[in-house]
Amino acid sequence: MDKIDSAAKRKELYSEAFIQHLHQRMETDLCGAYLEEVTARCLCEQPGWNPENPLCVWTVLETAVTCFPAEQMIKRSLDAEDWQGLNRVGFQSVRLRTLGLRLNPDEEFWYFFQALTAIAVGDDGLMEWIFPAGMEKKVPKKVYPLYRVGAPLLAGLWYQDQALLEFAVPAGEKFAASKKSQWDRAVVAYLLALYRRDVKEAGKQLQTVCQAVTRVDVYWEKEPFLPAHGLYQLAARVLSEEEFGRLAIPDYKTFSKGYARWHNVHRGALALALLYPEQPINDALTREWPPRRPG
Repeated sequence: MDKIDSAAKRKELYSEAFIQHLHQRMETDLCGAYLEEVTARCLCEQPGWNPENPLCVWTVLETAVTCFPAEQMIKRSLDAEDWQGLNRVGFQSVRLRTLGLRLNPDEEFWYFFQALTAIAVGDDGLMEWIFPAGMEKKVPKKVYPLYRVGAPLLAGLWYQDQALLEFAVPAGEKFAASKKSQWDRAVVAYLLALYRRDVKEAGKQLQTVCQAVTRVDVYWEKEPFLPAHGLYQLAARVLSEEEFGRLAIPDYKTFSKGYARWHNVHRGALALALLYPEQPINDALTREWPPRRPG
């Protein structure tokens, strides 16, 4: 990446003319406007960016994270029934949304949705980067209750870690019987049903998850709600082929049956939906990420 010194360039980047230009371009070419802004910020704000430095990665990609037009790109893929395209948008979106964990390596429990979305798009490496094998049983109390209970259950099921499940299942059962919100309880109840291999109950709870998410405030696109697809794909890993075949596919607008059926067959290479002009950004998103902890 060229080094650009830049009081003048920075002034140009934040100029009223440039902002107006971007707004006009967004009306006809949303993705092009997005890439232009990301590139401009990289060149003007981070000359000499070192992609090995997580702080540089986060700073450079701040605009890429906050402005990524996931909702519009997802809708385009849905309308065209372009399931590969939808998967690529989901892959890029979840990679962007997980970059913050590189700066805060002990905050993994807050990335429960990201882990589920990684499963949804087939990014097993990201799921295992967020929740590595051998997760500690103790979860900080400051973590949102659903994540505090759901993360150990998810990791226990993913790795079939019986020691972790012995801790996580009783906590999950207590949570599912509590007076927490219906949506939170349904997510945990679904994970418990997978643990018990109760396919009928799992289908019932996943349907509830997809219906109830429309009534809660979550920082994720809801049509389709990719974390629910992650819950569904988790079943393919946990259950036998015969059991998974009996799991009811949710029938609701927040779940795409076409995408789910496509994903049950296709496990192709993961790729970005939009390539950035600056190759280090593409590399930072797609390559294997360094461990969050030494050793």
